[in-house]
Amino acid sequence: MRLAVPLIIGQLSQMMMAVADTLMVGQLGVTELATLTFVNSVFYIPFVFSMGVLTGVSVLSSRARGAADPASARSSCRHGLFLSLVVGLGFFGLSQILLPWLPSLPQPPRVLGLAGSYLSILMASLIPALASIALKNHADAMNRPWPPFWIFLGGVALNVLLNWIMIFGHWGCPGVAPPSG
Repeated sequence: MRLAVPLIIGQLSQMMMAVADTLMVGQLGVTELATLTFVNSVFYIPFVFSMGVLTGVSVLSSRARGAADPASARSSCRHGLFLSLVVGLGFFGLSQILLPWLPSLPQPPRVLGLAGSYLSILMASLIPALASIALKNHADAMNRPWPPFWIFLGGVALNVLLNWIMIFGHWGCPGVAPPSG
């Protein structure tokens, strides 16, 4: 239970980010919420693929831990971070190449008008997201699930705060224009 509880709550915190985004963006209007949903759907394909690639970090780290080989465990973590950078940059680059074809997807023009910039930002965020997953996989395999638990939970709070500032225009941030029509 000492290992399972922080892992379960850590996974729930990732879902809480999506719930918070949906609740906050939903206040802007239907078009903005549709854009969020559309772009997140496009984003989740490379994100889930990349998470699968990074499962190797936990496998290699736990094997090194079992063999009492801390150098190999650290090496698997470093390689996971490098892999996060390479895969994240690759998917970001691919998204930028494919961005001009975004309007060919069957979405309302207002959604497509907002989708390009949001997709670029979200795909750029893939790099730190994957790095955090590599570090979490390593920490979990080393039987240290609590630091990632607190970091991911803090990430949810930071996400809500930054959404509040940037979406609704607080503390000098211009915010998102209210929905038209």
